[in-house]
Amino acid sequence: MKTLNAEGPDIIGHSLEMQPITAQAFQQALQEENTVLADTRNMFAFGAGHIAGALNLGASPAMTIWGGWFLDPEKKILLVVDPHEKENVVRYLQRSGFTNFAGYLEGGMAAWSSAGYPLQQIPQRSVQQLREVGNNLQLVDVRATAEHEQGYIPGAIHMPLPRLLEQLARLNPDKPTAVYCAAGYRARLATGLLRQRGFKKHQQHTRGWEAWREAGYTIAGRACDTVCVPPVRIPKVVLRPSIPPNGALARLAL
Repeated sequence: MKTLNAEGPDIIGHSLEMQPITAQAFQQALQEENTVLADTRNMFAFGAGHIAGALNLGASPAMTIWGGWFLDPEKKILLVVDPHEKENVVRYLQRSGFTNFAGYLEGGMAAWSSAGYPLQQIPQRSVQQLREVGNNLQLVDVRATAEHEQGYIPGAIHMPLPRLLEQLARLNPDKPTAVYCAAGYRARLATGLLRQRGFKKHQQHTRGWEAWREAGYTIAGRACDTVCVPPVRIPKVVLRPSIPPNGALARLAL
């Protein structure tokens, strides 16, 4: 960021043209040290099957934030992207100063699978399943500190996503791990980061905190020590001034 502020980013008055790359050429490009892989599909498609080492940066304006955190600006970006989102993805990343695109996987994951290359999968868990499993999972909350202070799932380890890699020593890579955030975007990005660093037994929650709260399950934290209940509605009380005697009104008039 200091470099961009000093020199200025490339002009982004036009959209960059990305080149399609066949599955064979894509696989070869992944072996190069100067490339990074971003999978911009939704969390369900990513969980069902993705290329090992991919970061799941979903196609949304949030890419401008999280791409800046976790993509190396010195490396060429390889993309797995839905055709209808291609221009949006390029525009979002350009806004953060990323202009070095190696290309995108032609034919998507269907072409990759047809070429016989391996896929990785990440199980999706509902909050109902999480509640049943209980302490058998290493549960990580990657929300911001302000969100965490408003309540969290009991037993969760709080590690804000921007600081996740700095705090990995707090986690056991051999223990089944699940990650949640508010609605899923940050959790799926954290999932890819943990997978890159040897966390193999990993699950992700489909909606995370919002679903847990809406289900009415127990909540821990400073704002909610045991169970959060809906606020009690207090009837509005209107105070009316008392009417003084006629004599007092006459004196006030004078």
